Amino acid sequence: MRGPARLGVRALARRIGTGLARRIGTGLARRIGTGLARLVGTGLARLVGTGLAVIVAGCGQPSTTAGPFAEVWPELHEQADSLFAIGATAATTRTLRAAQAVVRAPYAPEWQRRELAQAIRADEFWRRAGAGVRTELVRAAAGVRAARRASHRDSIGPGEQLAADAYHRRLELLGADAPSTAIAALEYADLSFRLSRTARTDSLSTHAAEVLERAYGPRHPDLAMALELQARTLKNFHGGSALPRALDLYREALRMRVETLGPHALGIASVYHEIGNLERLRHHSAAALDAFRMALSLRREAYGPVHDAVASTLTAMAILEGGRSHFYAAESLAGAAIVASPPGSSTPPMSRAFRLGVWGQLLRHNGHPQRAVQALRTAVALNEQAWSLSPRDEGSTIQSGLSVHGDLALALAELGSAEEALNVLERGTSRILLERSGASSMLDSAGWFARVQRTLAADEALVSWVRSRFAVLGSDDAAWAVVVRDSGPPRWIRLPATAGRLPGGARLRDVFWGELRNAGGWPVRLPGGERVQRLSREMRVAWFDPVEPALAGVRQLLVFSPEQCGGGPLEALGDDHDGWLADRYAVSYTNSASLHALAREHARAWLRSSPALVLGDPSYRRDAVRPWARLAGSREEVASVTEAFPGADVRLGDAANAPALRSMAASGALERLRLIHIAAHTKADGAHLLESQLVLAPTGSGEDASYLSAREIATQWRLNADLVCLTGCRSASGMSSAAQGWLGFQYAFLRAGARSVLVSLWPVDDAAAALLVKAFYADLARSERGGRLGSRSQALMRARQVVREWRDSSGLQPFAHPAYWSGFALFGEPGRSADPVPGGRPLAAVHRSAAQR
Repeated sequence: MRGPARLGVRALARRIGTGLARRIGTGLARRIGTGLARLVGTGLARLVGTGLAVIVAGCGQPSTTAGPFAEVWPELHEQADSLFAIGATAATTRTLRAAQAVVRAPYAPEWQRRELAQAIRADEFWRRAGAGVRTELVRAAAGVRAARRASHRDSIGPGEQLAADAYHRRLELLGADAPSTAIAALEYADLSFRLSRTARTDSLSTHAAEVLERAYGPRHPDLAMALELQARTLKNFHGGSALPRALDLYREALRMRVETLGPHALGIASVYHEIGNLERLRHHSAAALDAFRMALSLRREAYGPVHDAVASTLTAMAILEGGRSHFYAAESLAGAAIVASPPGSSTPPMSRAFRLGVWGQLLRHNGHPQRAVQALRTAVALNEQAWSLSPRDEGSTIQSGLSVHGDLALALAELGSAEEALNVLERGTSRILLERSGASSMLDSAGWFARVQRTLAADEALVSWVRSRFAVLGSDDAAWAVVVRDSGPPRWIRLPATAGRLPGGARLRDVFWGELRNAGGWPVRLPGGERVQRLSREMRVAWFDPVEPALAGVRQLLVFSPEQCGGGPLEALGDDHDGWLADRYAVSYTNSASLHALAREHARAWLRSSPALVLGDPSYRRDAVRPWARLAGSREEVASVTEAFPGADVRLGDAANAPALRSMAASGALERLRLIHIAAHTKADGAHLLESQLVLAPTGSGEDASYLSAREIATQWRLNADLVCLTGCRSASGMSSAAQGWLGFQYAFLRAGARSVLVSLWPVDDAAAALLVKAFYADLARSERGGRLGSRSQALMRARQVVREWRDSSGLQPFAHPAYWSGFALFGEPGRSADPVPGGRPLAAVHRSAAQR
């Protein structure tokens, strides 16, 4: 991370000789360089520290710019770091003292002189410290280097542990403001980024930048690295609005690297590469291509044609050409990237897997499915290898490459391998939930598909909409759908109309779902009109009509697509008679077909008198720093729930707070509940994994509110609830992942053990939400058969119709627009009218048993 790897004594001498040639003549420099090449270890340090310094000092008028020794210090610093990391502290001291002779004005730039001064101060501290402190610091130095090696091998979990240990050792011994601590923080931040721990990455990289600027001044390569980390986080996790700020940070990092390393230094190639990626995302193709060409030229000059870095830029250029619909050029570039990173080279497994995935996708698009399957199978195997070395958490899955399973599934479907395609798709979807529940082992058995089919009634179908997960093709590759019924093979259906765009270049699905989200958050109620009807019909024609022939006799649809139907609820698609699919199907959503089957196998009786918790109308303070509006309609929701299910534990006002729920979780009281209803605001966070929060009543005079994060619920709660309802705005929101879907509250409650979760997809109208909740719970109470709970999805279907058709005192229908009635979605096991299997094992216990295995 600090610069090129140590070149060795001969190469170092050659550099010194070459630099001297520019000042004191080729012949003398050659003699000095040749002499240095004969020397090793302390001899080199002694010569550099005495005779050579004298010779250089006496040769002519000093220049005001950095001289030949500007290239020497990175090598000496790397050598000193290497020596210290193996415990050779005396040799470290000799190397740093020798460096003082050459790393000085006017022969070395200021940042190098300041870095050397900091290194010497650190060396003096080490020598004064006791043996125990010195040993700990040596371990920290070794840990930083080991973390880098682990990161390069894609051993991300162990690498993060090594980096964390090194950082905390230095933090304890040297303090937060030591440059060495900042360097360790950057290593830790880099690995945290690869595990999608964005809050930690932001915090570590920001503080490291402040420390390094104070220590080394406003221009330093490590400071540039901190800026690049901040930019990378903005680019990957903060959406399109953050791209200009990310580009500014990359440009500042580029200026730093050019000023400190020179315009042709290898270190600036990575910045050009990232600028190219950013310009591609901003649809500035010419600027992106210029940046990629600069990166490729520098990398080829330094490494030759075969190297991981060269292959990385070739792949980025392939993605750019694919986005411009130059598919054959893109395939050629992607193939060249594969040649540039052959098996057995130093290429990390995930890097090669990504390149094979891009190449496979382009091969499939260009009509070569057999070759695509070969490439994508290898990519899947490499990603599974990397996954085996990753922590088993949601962050790992986001950048794990498991989404390439979807591309392999599509290629297999094109070749007619329908059941294998479905199996591969399942393996790449919601991996954490699959492994925790035991559903992943189901996929290894020969009869897994028959087991899924046995859980389906004749009037039910599992449906998934699948798009190529890399999304590198700017014109949109056509999506596919797969339908699973209670008998027969899976049916894979290509949806050609999903590849088109509207006039102006926008995607139909983006426009339609954006229309609903914006209408839901608009302060004035909007009537349902021709525009939304037209868009909804066009969505149905593109995304649903090709699927419908496979759904004869179906009344209940179980959607197991992470992104639902192209990004939103299927129910909002319109028919040709001003109606909606919500009128024809009871729809629910599940993370995977295997998880649905497991939940069905462990269904159980549910009594109306089962314990329930209802929380609503938290007493938010009006004078808070961030005031939250009172949810007046939530009192009506609470009344509706308690009317349908009497005897519930009701928490209102000040009692609706986070500490109360934490106490119930710690005591096991939450695990005994069969119904949990929470009517409170939610604070959505799409940039930080599982950091969306439930906003509850304050518990102290100095607090604005009390909060519960999705992370706390997912990792610390244990639930056995049949139904959790979250009626606050955007309770489904959170970080989105290609293979995981929305990692919001529905995911957190399902991971904690809930069987089904009702959430909102966008801002909800208070009155419409109260009306829907009342109708939903009343329908559940009426649909009981022999003391058992009926279908939650059918109850929601009828509740939507009640909201849509409700008329006010003037006879108008204020909630006719689909934004008001389709914004609630049911995730998990939907229940069904037929009696469930009696005595089913609690699903939370199944999750725990699988996790222990």
